[in-house]
Amino acid sequence: MSEGDTIRHVAARIRSVLSTRVPEEILAPQPRHAGDRWLERLAGRAVRSVDAHGKHLFVRFEGDLTLHSHLCMTGAWGIYRHGERWKRAADRAWLVLRCGDWEAL
Repeated sequence: MSEGDTIRHVAARIRSVLSTRVPEEILAPQPRHAGDRWLERLAGRAVRSVDAHGKHLFVRFEGDLTLHSHLCMTGAWGIYRHGERWKRAADRAWLVLRCGDWEAL
């Protein structure tokens, strides 16, 4: 089970690679999220902040758009170098944000 300190650690790692940057690529590998329009809604918007409150993670973008994530029992965020093998299957990722040499998923 994810705990508050896990979420704060993840927020700090994501903040270090995404904060103030515009993701160069946004992917939604999980087929059931294809209709959510994340790609269109977030395209071209810089990440303003990444913070955690309790067990909730918030990635805030320009234009007052916020991506809210709660890891529940088995969820996870990962930070990888572009091309590095992910710890989970690619089709399990709901959202991938790529900035430079880094991917947050």
